[in-house]
Amino acid sequence: MSKNLIPFDETNSTNPYLKNRKEGLLIGPEGKELSAEYIWSKKGQERNNLVEWVFQYYRNNGFPKLQEDEKDLLDTYKKICEKDIDGMINADGQVVNSNSTGSDILKHFMGELYYSTRGEGKNSISCIEAFNNDDKFRAVLRNRMGYNTSKEDGTVRPYIFSISDAMIIQGMRSSNIGFSTSTFKIMAAKYVNKKYAPNGGSSIDFSSGWGARCVASGSLGMKYIGFDPLTADNVNSMMKFFNIEGFVIKGCSEEKENYKNIENESIDIAFSSPPYFVLEKYSSDLTQCYNKYNTYPEWLSEYWNNTVSNCFTTLKKNAKFILCMVDKVGKHEIAKDMTDICAKYMQPVGIVPIKTSKGHLSGKKESGLVTKTTEAFYIFEKV
Repeated sequence: MSKNLIPFDETNSTNPYLKNRKEGLLIGPEGKELSAEYIWSKKGQERNNLVEWVFQYYRNNGFPKLQEDEKDLLDTYKKICEKDIDGMINADGQVVNSNSTGSDILKHFMGELYYSTRGEGKNSISCIEAFNNDDKFRAVLRNRMGYNTSKEDGTVRPYIFSISDAMIIQGMRSSNIGFSTSTFKIMAAKYVNKKYAPNGGSSIDFSSGWGARCVASGSLGMKYIGFDPLTADNVNSMMKFFNIEGFVIKGCSEEKENYKNIENESIDIAFSSPPYFVLEKYSSDLTQCYNKYNTYPEWLSEYWNNTVSNCFTTLKKNAKFILCMVDKVGKHEIAKDMTDICAKYMQPVGIVPIKTSKGHLSGKKESGLVTKTTEAFYIFEKV
């Protein structure tokens, strides 16, 4: 990617990518939508001035907002409820994890919290941090507005995107300036619940996260019980809006006292994608397990072993315990270490690989070369 500070225009390029988003375009200083074509028509200093106008617009209006209309939220939830799970397993026996239906619901209810996540690397910053840094945010705008090049079709070409709140956020993530937070796919979660708790009932989620498994449970009419010290209020608001039965406890899954209102042997399935030590850092709060436990062995013992033990007591006999896992985090064989602990309590009954264009937390690029061992559902049964 070029770091050119001079915009590409018709004076120095004849083959731009013009990528438009039809909805929510900003209205620029001339009263016209900031479409890709309009931006391309601005040459040299005019383009620089337009970049600065967009910069000031967001400085005056704050971080881009992706709030959805209530009717749109309800329509999307209805679509999730009605959508079947046919085709979720491909010919290789992998769960197809590319359906993003409902991601707008999660981002709506999480708001800026979703964009506050940082990665493991010391230089990783969140989208919120990137937005608040003048130099980095201007770099995002240049990335969107025709100062960089792409080889998307094998030819070096400048690319220009229309400007909207959604395109700005996409730019922070796709340019690797702001960390790209992972989101569990609702339809994949619906498949798991339907497959391994075919009679419905109740689900316990030891890391509610952004709420995808909550929406999936609700779409099947299941009672959902979750834990999350960071997002509990947001997920509870989501549940109230969609009238999903259950609750999320604003506390840590490894702390036994947080289970006092959950009856032993009452839950039909435990299903989650737990935090993977330091792979994603959602908050600096001391409630986060990567802040509470200083070493990987301590994290396994105090967070993960205790979480498994607590959930085990809530499960009915023959209920399934399912976790979505990447195989490695840095030097740690995290899937093996975490599933070894699960096997102390329950019987392993299967591993189902996940096929996705970009692994949920695999760090793979969109190459279609994600392997079966990159990410999988690990399934256990209480016997």
